[in-house]
Amino acid sequence: MSSHLEKAKAVPDPSHFVKRRYDQKVFEQTYKTIDMALPRRIREDMRDHFQKTNLRRTEFNWLMLSIAEITSNLLKHPVVKPSEIEIQLFQDDYGAVFLDIIDDSTPFHDFMIEREISLKLIDQKKLNENGRGLALIAKTHPDHQYTPSSNSDDGRNHFSLWFPERAKRDIFEQKPANEKQTLKASKPSIFVIDDDAVIREILKDMLANSYEVHLFPEAQSALDAFDNMKPDMIISDLVMPGMSGSDLRRALSQKERGDLIPFIFLSANERAATDDYINQLGIDDYLVKPVRKEKLLSVIERLFKRSDQVHRDIKGQMDENIASVLSPQLPSTCGPWEFSVRSFAAKTGGGDFLFYRQDHDDKGVKGAPTALMTMTLADVMGHGLEAKFFAYAFAGYIRSLFMLFDGDCKMAKLLEYLSKAINSDPILDNTLITLLAACFYDNGAVELGCAAHPAPFRITSDQQTHQIPVKGPLPGLLGIQGYKPYDLQASSGDLLFFYTDGLFENRDGRNEQHLEKITNYIARHNADKLESLSDWIWNYHQNNILPFQHHDDATFVLIRYQEAGE
Repeated sequence: MSSHLEKAKAVPDPSHFVKRRYDQKVFEQTYKTIDMALPRRIREDMRDHFQKTNLRRTEFNWLMLSIAEITSNLLKHPVVKPSEIEIQLFQDDYGAVFLDIIDDSTPFHDFMIEREISLKLIDQKKLNENGRGLALIAKTHPDHQYTPSSNSDDGRNHFSLWFPERAKRDIFEQKPANEKQTLKASKPSIFVIDDDAVIREILKDMLANSYEVHLFPEAQSALDAFDNMKPDMIISDLVMPGMSGSDLRRALSQKERGDLIPFIFLSANERAATDDYINQLGIDDYLVKPVRKEKLLSVIERLFKRSDQVHRDIKGQMDENIASVLSPQLPSTCGPWEFSVRSFAAKTGGGDFLFYRQDHDDKGVKGAPTALMTMTLADVMGHGLEAKFFAYAFAGYIRSLFMLFDGDCKMAKLLEYLSKAINSDPILDNTLITLLAACFYDNGAVELGCAAHPAPFRITSDQQTHQIPVKGPLPGLLGIQGYKPYDLQASSGDLLFFYTDGLFENRDGRNEQHLEKITNYIARHNADKLESLSDWIWNYHQNNILPFQHHDDATFVLIRYQEAGE
């Protein structure tokens, strides 16, 4: 344990980075009213400052997601709760941001340990809902730091994060204060390295209209400048005095993401293009001098397009990391209730999400039923890769609100609470989302709430199938009359079937037939093991629906109530 704590203490106070690197204060606000509405108030206050940053909408929502998780933890976990929370957001000339959340609560001395445990459990798919917050922050913003009050300059706790990560940007390196820093150009930048001054000037003339060109007479000077300038592409001679072009390529491969920079060799040696040692360097193209302008520009354009695809793939990996935290999961049992979940996540579009918390609330009334668990199934609509990133950030924010909700397991109040949060946020109010909320009690009672989500099914022990008539408007709409709860009393052996519309919607036009076939199968095999029923449903979806389907997430939850002793 001590090694983790020592690591945390060894990191300098985050204010040093602010003073040296971030001269643009985008947002600063101190909050003295500390309640469950705080994450929503912070989001409302910060939304007007969004345009002051260089963040994309998705990146802004990831930032809001981390803020919501951090403030949620401050509301729930410290022994002594904070009397005030201060939010500071800074930006530098490069567009990188620094966020600092400052509070005066009891410090989280075991922060590093809890974070590592959360990440380990999420990788093993064993993490429960209450432990997802730290893992979610670590996945969305890997470059973060917690400084307890005992180690900070101002005697307060600091939760800080940097985006993009400091390790991937030169601007976070400690440099003399009087050293001039070169701003990144709006046009893509290209390093041209050649020991022949005439060749350098010819290439610059060819490229200057479309690209920011930086000339270097030898490879070592280009390598020295790489960390500070981060070019978008490199064009290098092969044979030069001192460090050769091939040596430069090897040296770049040792740097952070150096292998991702498109690299072109330009040489008079035509035969070298077929040499094994050249091909093993991972270059993107080899051009023979003299090269025509049209040929060079065509190759550069092609490589930039391929580079964009590579970066999209990397973003896809980040998407998968976040998905591992927000992937639909439920405990297999909770009191007399048994749960089984299956989910498919498409690579693009919106997303399906499942949140739960175990309540154990009997409202202090002797003999009253105890609320065991609250669950929300969400379907965020959208198309394309950007929509997928936004869906995860949006879902993380909704999850934080859900975990903070204190409405005595009243599902109508929960939906109204979430709907108001969506309506009050201009970044979210154009997003379509459907929600199905349920609270499960120890006596078989269920309270349901629906916000434009497909109505669930109840399959009774005598093989009768009933679609539950619970409905409500889309979240975030103005002028709605509110949500109405639906109370259900399950009998022992009853099954409930919740799902998102991606489970059935496809191009063959047989949605209703597919739904009927699945619910009838559940009814006929009501007594089978829950996992066996889920396996059959999932196999049916994979074989009969998915091949004809547009790319969309698909999720279902199968639930059984079984009284004790039966």
